[in-house]
Amino acid sequence: MTNELTLDALSRTKENINKLKKEGYVPGVLYGSKTKSASLKVKRIQLEKIYLEAGESSIFDINLDGKKIKVIIKDIQKSPLKNEIEHVDFYQVDMAKKIEVELPLNFIGESKLVKTSGGTLSINLNTLKVACLPSELLDHLDVDISVLENYSDHIRVSDLKLPASFEVLSEVGDLIVNVLEPKKQEAEPAIIAKDAEPAKAGEAKKDDSAGKK
Repeated sequence: MTNELTLDALSRTKENINKLKKEGYVPGVLYGSKTKSASLKVKRIQLEKIYLEAGESSIFDINLDGKKIKVIIKDIQKSPLKNEIEHVDFYQVDMAKKIEVELPLNFIGESKLVKTSGGTLSINLNTLKVACLPSELLDHLDVDISVLENYSDHIRVSDLKLPASFEVLSEVGDLIVNVLEPKKQEAEPAIIAKDAEPAKAGEAKKDDSAGKK
C-alpha cells in the first residue's frame, strides 16, 4: 500500500474540457459503494507522478476540497496520439470490504531454456484479477520463471502462491507464461549452376567422335 501519497483535487462543475486541459488539469470522477459520484479535476503533472508510483493497485489519498479520501485508480483513459491521460476514475475504498483489483505480475529469475537453448519467453498474462481487503493489497506479485526447465513446463494461474485471504477472480486454468522452442531452420534447396548441367545425349556423341579422329 502507498498511504503516504496524496493527490490534490478540486470539485468540477460544467467546465469546458479544452479549457481545463490548457490550464494543466485532467477531468475525473470519484465514486464508491458509500459515496455519491462526484466530478473533479486534478493537476496533470501531479496525477502522472502518482500514477507512476501507485499504478492501479495501490491505495493513496486524494485531498478533495480539503477532505482526505482513500482511493485507488479504477480507470485511466489516454489519448491515442500523445499517450497523455485524458480522464481518470477514482474509487473510494471501504477499508472493511474487499476490493477487486488487477494485480501486476512481476517476472523474476531466468529460464535456462531462454538463456542457453534459444527459447522464447511467451508471457500471456501481465496482471491477475483478485479480491482482497485494502489493508492486504500488494503492489505486485512475483512469478519465478526459473522453474521453466523443459518446453513442456508452464505456469498457470493455479500455480501462483497467494495469501489465503485473497480471492482469485481470473480463470485458474489460464496460462501465464511458458517458453517456446526455437524454430528449426529449413535447409535451402540446392541450386544447380547452368554450367554444371549434364550434356545432352547428342552432344556427348559428338564429343566422343571428335576424340576418335
